[in-house]
Amino acid sequence: MSSGHEYIIGSTFERIVKCVKSYGAFIDIGDNVGLLHISEISHVRVTSMEALFAHGEKIKVSFLQIQSASHWL
Repeated sequence: MSSGHEYIIGSTFERIVKCVKSYGAFIDIGDNVGLLHISEISHVRVTSMEALFAHGEKIKVSFLQIQSASHWL
């Protein structure tokens, strides 16, 4: 990733929300986009991603796992 950060499980960064969907938000992480899944946001049920996040908003994210796109092929 070209952002100059080393992405380690558990590390936290400020990143920009690229897109909000009903199931989660896609976050700009440099050369890639990461998914912040709705189930990882709160211990209580989240019913509206759009009420929590907006396109272009800067948020703090923690890396929980890193998977290659080829994992889904």
